[in-house]
Amino acid sequence: MDSQTIETVTDLIDLMNKTDPLSKKEQDRLYQSHRESQKIDFLAPESVQQAQVKAIEKRQLERKESVLNNLWQKSLVKDNQDDLRLHAALTIEFFKEYLKTGEAPPPASPLRVAILLKKRRDKELERQFLASWSRHFCGAIGTGYQKLDARYEKLRP
Repeated sequence: MDSQTIETVTDLIDLMNKTDPLSKKEQDRLYQSHRESQKIDFLAPESVQQAQVKAIEKRQLERKESVLNNLWQKSLVKDNQDDLRLHAALTIEFFKEYLKTGEAPPPASPLRVAILLKKRRDKELERQFLASWSRHFCGAIGTGYQKLDARYEKLRP
């Protein structure tokens, strides 16, 4: 494994370890705030509606041009399925987005990170990653999250 890949994975682990898990109340508050920012109040004056539309369009453009979107597009290319650095970087960006919006990241890239670390026989780095992931998302609902939980249970000290 090259040094840049290891650095990206350790950056991901460090970010999740340094960040306190969001409480359910914090998640709900962030998510509600995010949803409210996506709405248009059709009962408001037209000038307010136009401002809301412009704000939404601006966020959509920013998202389209974001690092997250760029990495997401790259991850969809079949040749990139085994790119550990890409999936670790994508997980970092999804995690940052989670901290802003309260919306849990999709588990596909974190699952790829765990699988690729196992393929590389780096059991300790895989365990560290799953431990840091588990601090935030253990018990989340969905098959991908359950697979990550099960992998962590197998490696737990």
